[in-house]
Parts: sequence; C-alpha cells; structure tokens
Amino acid sequence: MKPRVFIGSAIESLDVARTVKGELAPEFDVSIWTDEIFRSNKNTLETLLTEAGSFDFGVMILSKDDYTKSRDKIFDSPRDNTLFEFGIFIGRMGEGHAFALSEKGVQLPSDLFGVTIEEYDKDAASGAYNNLSVCVSKISRLMKESLELGWLGMLPSTALAIGYFDNFIKPVAESIASKISVEIDGASRLLRKLYVVMPEDLDADMKERASVYYQSNSLKQIQMSTNHRSRPLFVTTKANSEDYVDAFDLPTTLSGVDKAIDMFLRRGYVGKTERQKLLEDRELNNFRRVLGLLIKENAYARKCVVVISEKDEISVERRGADPVTRSM
Repeated sequence: MKPRVFIGSAIESLDVARTVKGELAPEFDVSIWTDEIFRSNKNTLETLLTEAGSFDFGVMILSKDDYTKSRDKIFDSPRDNTLFEFGIFIGRMGEGHAFALSEKGVQLPSDLFGVTIEEYDKDAASGAYNNLSVCVSKISRLMKESLELGWLGMLPSTALAIGYFDNFIKPVAESIASKISVEIDGASRLLRKLYVVMPEDLDADMKERASVYYQSNSLKQIQMSTNHRSRPLFVTTKANSEDYVDAFDLPTTLSGVDKAIDMFLRRGYVGKTERQKLLEDRELNNFRRVLGLLIKENAYARKCVVVISEKDEISVERRGADPVTRSM
C-alpha cells in the first residue's frame, strides 16, 4: 500500500492540484478534494477532521484565488477554506506531514511568516507554472524522509509497535543472544530466531487469528524465561538430532488498532466501509514500519528477529536450514 496524500485547493486552482497529483502518483496514493472525499449528507468540517486522520500527508495549494484588503491595501490571497484546511491538517498530522504549496506573491497570514513554504511561479503571459515540478520534488523528498521515522499520530499503531517491541521482542531477542535454552518434550533446545507474523488485515479477532495460525502450522507453545518474567512462545521443532528451535509470534496487540478506528469513525454499524479498510491498511503498514525501525536500531533484535507476512508458507527443513517463506 502506497502512503496516502490528500491535496486541497480552490476550484480555480484545480489544474495545479492535478499537476501535483500527477507528479506524486508514481510513489503515493493521491486524492484531490474533488475525488469523492466530500460525500452527500456529511458535514464538511467532520469530513475534514476525519480525512486529516485518514491520510498520511496533506498538501494544500495556496494560489491567487482571492483578494484581501488590509490597512487600505489590497493583496492577492488564497481562499479562506484552503488556509483553514491547512490549519486542520497541520494540527492533526504535525509539521512533518502537512505541507503548503504557495503561488509566488500570494499574501499569507502573519502566523506563517518565517515558515519555509515552497513557492511556484505562474507565467502571466503563457499561464505556464514555472518550477512547480521542483517544488513538488522537494515536498516529495520530505514526505519520504518522514516515512523513515516513527511518528506518533492520532491512531495508536506507533505506540502499539513501541510497546510490543519493548515488552516482547527486545527481551526475547536478548534471551536469544544470551543462548538461554528452552524445554521441549523434556529436551533442552536453543532458540535461534523469532519470526514476527504480520496479519494481512484486521478482519478477525487477533487472539483467535493467532490461535488458528499456530494450530495450522503445528506450532508448539512453550515458556521462555527472560530477565523479568516467563513468556509464552510458539515454536516449530527441527529433527530430533538438532538442538535449536525457531519461534513465531502474531502480535495480538493489533486488536487495539481496530478498536481505536471504530472510536475514531464513531462507527454505529456492522461491517466495514472502504474508508475503514484504508485506515486499517495504513495503520498496519505503520505498525510494521515502526517495528522494522526499532528492530534495525537494536543490536540484538536485528540479528535474530525477522518480520514476515501471515500468508507466507513455513517450510522447515530437517537439516537445519532457515524456515523458507514467501513474500519476505
């Protein structure tokens, strides 16, 4: 799933919005405000607040679509609604996820003085937009940089990933590095790797889904001692002559994402809308991205923890090879 970008503009500058969408489309899932964002029988403000939490990034086009009179002077200015939307998105998303793209010469509120905003220039004679592609490239680069960081958003996937890493992955990885053995059917085995199994969606109860996964892959539950307490792990054993096992865990903490999305959307119905599915996909991707960053930064975890997909097939070789998976 590509990161989602919302583009807001006045109707007079839709051509700019469409150009920006075309520039970003190869690497982002881009929607302009005219792309059925505002639906019948829905409050505009409520829609904006919801959408600001549904997208990964927002880009507002601040073009010369209006006039402002201040202290007996008249200035070219953007439409009030685009400034309002920029405020909503930057408040909801944070400065690393909400951007403004301003036409050169447009008068902006004094609160934005000192804030670096990309400016494009419109040729008065030809109507062509000079350096618009350059401006969009800079914003695109900033968005990609933000994707390499774990941001704390309105929904809990970042916090859940941090808690899951600190409370489960990190102590297990440290125990693997310390070569702590586990008991399986009366035999002592070393734990070699921990595979974190990411679900494809949030369409079922995570605890039940984890149980089905462990049973269908013939995984055996054991207890592993770590620095603070004993933890349950599900392992697949090698041939009797081998002295190690690999563990698998499907993070049931993800059930918190599903509940948070229900509250965020104030859901009062059974089933899932397309918007809810998009939110779930975004939060799953963010959970996996943050988890990957935390694993990469930890010396123990990056040597023995692997993130795989729920649909990957586990095929354990009897002679000690790593579990073979698809779509790694």
